[in-house]
Amino acid sequence: MTRDELEGLTTFASADEIFSWKSPSARAYAASRGRLSESELIDLMLSQPRLIRRPMVVRGSQIVIGLDEKAIRALLSAPATSLSGTNGPRLRAPAGRSRRSFRNGR
Repeated sequence: MTRDELEGLTTFASADEIFSWKSPSARAYAASRGRLSESELIDLMLSQPRLIRRPMVVRGSQIVIGLDEKAIRALLSAPATSLSGTNGPRLRAPAGRSRRSFRNGR
C-alpha cells in the first residue's frame, strides 16, 4: 500500500481507526496512542504493513474496517454511492482465508 492510498483512506476513517492497535506489533506504540499524529501513524503503517487493520472494504464513500461480517454484507448489498476513482468494493480476506470463501461466508 502506498502513502497516497493510506492517506486516501483517511477521508473515510481516521488513521487511528485504520491502525491495528490490537496487533502484537502495536504493543510498542500503545503508550503513544492519542499522541501520534495522522502522519506518524501512516509512517508506522507503511513501515510495518501488519499494523494496517484488515480486512478493509471500501464501496463508494463508505468503508468497513475489521472483521465485521454483518457490516460487510450490509455494505456490499447496499446501493453504491458514487466516488470518482472507485471501482467497487475492495475486499481483503483475513489471513488463512481465501477471498472467495470469505465472500461466501465460509
